[in-house]
Amino acid sequence: VNDPATDITLTPASVAENEPANTVVGALGSNDPDGPGAAFTLVAGVGDADNGSFNIAAGNLRTSGSFDFETKSSYTVRVQVDDGAGGIFAEPVIITITDVNDVAPTVTASQTFSVTAGTAVGATFGTVIATDPDSAVTGFTISSDPSGFFQIDNSGNLSLTVAGNLAAVQSGLVVDLTATDGVNTSPIESVTIDIT
Repeated sequence: VNDPATDITLTPASVAENEPANTVVGALGSNDPDGPGAAFTLVAGVGDADNGSFNIAAGNLRTSGSFDFETKSSYTVRVQVDDGAGGIFAEPVIITITDVNDVAPTVTASQTFSVTAGTAVGATFGTVIATDPDSAVTGFTISSDPSGFFQIDNSGNLSLTVAGNLAAVQSGLVVDLTATDGVNTSPIESVTIDIT
């Protein structure tokens, strides 16, 4: 008597976001004890919500398009295995989309800071805010500072570079800077620094 499979496996069961169509997610397998062979297909039924996003070729589950982790990180397909001897079994299989650092940080626009004329060199007088949806912000760089008075550390802390006569400097100095997550760099954003 032929016994059908009672479980379907997918190894591995994850794929990175942004991969092209027909990327192999993993190899399909079953625990059929006595079937002469296994043919896998995607079928309708419970758990078939994302069948259209995948295809099967040569026993491998493959993507039918590119995925975005930030939009959706888990998909479910219904896979059927036919052992070639009348044994058929189907069940839902879950695929996980893994995150890739593919989005640059964003420096919050229109930030304004103030520094007093007597502030010591190296003393922090403000912290620039930047966000990144899929990674941590790891550093900042000043790309333009016509005054030459300012520096920024990797945490976004602004401080003075030289002991200057800030009282004689016109308020509303503009400093252009970027933030990075170690892979991607933000567009240049300007912050304003007022002398008080």
